[in-house]
Amino acid sequence: MSDQSDKDSADDHRDEGAAATIPPVDNNKCKVLVTNIYPTEEIHEKLIDMLTIYFQSRRFSSGGDVDDVEILSTGDISAVVTFVNQADADRVIQKDKHSILNQTVTVQRYDPTETTGTERGDNEDTHGSKNHNKSGKKEKKSAQKANEDIIKQLEESNLHLEERLTSLGSAHEGLQKELKGLQDKFEKDTVKAEKEKKEIKEASAAQVKDLEESNKQLHAKLASLGSIHEGAQVQIKKLEEDAEKTENLEVYSTQWLSLSEVSCL
Repeated sequence: MSDQSDKDSADDHRDEGAAATIPPVDNNKCKVLVTNIYPTEEIHEKLIDMLTIYFQSRRFSSGGDVDDVEILSTGDISAVVTFVNQADADRVIQKDKHSILNQTVTVQRYDPTETTGTERGDNEDTHGSKNHNKSGKKEKKSAQKANEDIIKQLEESNLHLEERLTSLGSAHEGLQKELKGLQDKFEKDTVKAEKEKKEIKEASAAQVKDLEESNKQLHAKLASLGSIHEGAQVQIKKLEEDAEKTENLEVYSTQWLSLSEVSCL
C-alpha cells in the first residue's frame, strides 16, 4: 500500500511539474484597443452592443466571435474588445480601415501598460465599473442573439437573391434563345428577300428585252405596211387612170355607133 502511495505521490509531482512547464496563455493577444469613437447620447448606451455586432462581423471588420467588450473612457471613447480567437484579433488589426457610426476609428493591439488609471476611473464613474461590465456581458449575449437573427435574415435574403438570380439566369437564357431564333429568321428572310429581288430584277430585265424585241418587230411590220400602202396607192392611181380611159372608150364607141346608123339611112 505504501509503495502505491509513493507512486501516486510521484505521479502527482510529475503532473505538477508538467503543468508548471506549460506557458500561460497571453489573453492580451486576443484583445484590441479601439479609440476615437464619438457616439451620440442616444447611441452611447448601446455602444457595447454595436461594437460587439461590428467586430463579430467577418464581412465588416474581418473579426470573429467576441468574448467581451469593455468601455475605458468617455468623451473620446476608448474600448477594449476581447476575441475568442487570436486569429480574429490579428485580422482586425491588419485591416486598413474601420468605420463605426460613419466615423473612422483606430484599432490596435491592446497593451494594458498603456492604459492609464484615469481612463479606468472615468469608466467607473460613468458606467459603474465591474457591475456595468457584468451587465455588458448580458447585453453582449443579447446582442449576439440579435446578431445571429440578423445573420439568419441576411442568409435567407441571400438565398432568396440566389434563387432570384437563378430564375433571372433561366429567363436570360430563354431570351437569348428567342433572340437567336429571331436573328436566324431575320437572316433567312433577308436571304429570301434578296433572292426574290434578284429574280424580279432578272424577270424585269427579260420582260424589258422581250418588249424591246416586240417593239422592233412592230417597227418592221409598220415599215412593211407602209411599203404595201405605197404600192396600193400606186395601183389605185393606175386603176383610176385605166377607168378614165375605159370611160372615154365607151363614149367613143357610142358616138361611132350613132354615126354608123345615120350612114345606113
